[in-house]
Amino acid sequence: MVTDPATGEVSCPSCGYVVVERWLDSRPYWVKDEEGIERRRAGPPLSIMFHDYGLSTTIDKIDVDATGRRLPKEVREDLLRLKKLDSMSMVGLTEARNLQHAAYILQVYVDKLSLGRQVTETAMNIYRRALKKGLVKSRSIRSIVAGSLYAACRLMNVPRSLEEFERAYPMVRRKTVAQTYRLLVKNLGLKAPTQDPSIFVTKIASRLGLS
Repeated sequence: MVTDPATGEVSCPSCGYVVVERWLDSRPYWVKDEEGIERRRAGPPLSIMFHDYGLSTTIDKIDVDATGRRLPKEVREDLLRLKKLDSMSMVGLTEARNLQHAAYILQVYVDKLSLGRQVTETAMNIYRRALKKGLVKSRSIRSIVAGSLYAACRLMNVPRSLEEFERAYPMVRRKTVAQTYRLLVKNLGLKAPTQDPSIFVTKIASRLGLS
């Protein structure tokens, strides 16, 4: 058996069969910062899909330590105080809930329409801009999400029709998606290119089983 010290994989040198897929990955990540590129380990990447981009801290209710023993009263009080301070430091709790709900609806669309990460993140970015602009007020979150995703598809030249959007999430009609899309284009200054009909040829041919 051969062990790869970088990945931790244990495999057979004759047939290549991997006995152990991966141990602890000790390889350093390349991280670029303001001072250049240095070799060190980093945490998970930031994601626009989280309301805080994945930078939040959650302090749960803690009564016991790692060994299961009950914590002293003073320690529990300190942790409770830290939990309260952490909650108070989170700005815009309503906005955070709004973004969480929007991310959930967006993921439903993405799964049903088989869209990639780049389109998803572009749509979330458009939704965030709409939220800051106040376009979500007095409008349903799902309609703004649908319009944002349709706009992202148009911007990135991904062939998805209004009919497909309606089938993916019947609660939002295609007429609503189109109206919301026009609203976003007007208020956010989106410059979506005129859709080229030829991008639908591959999809139609695939459904008809043509070469």
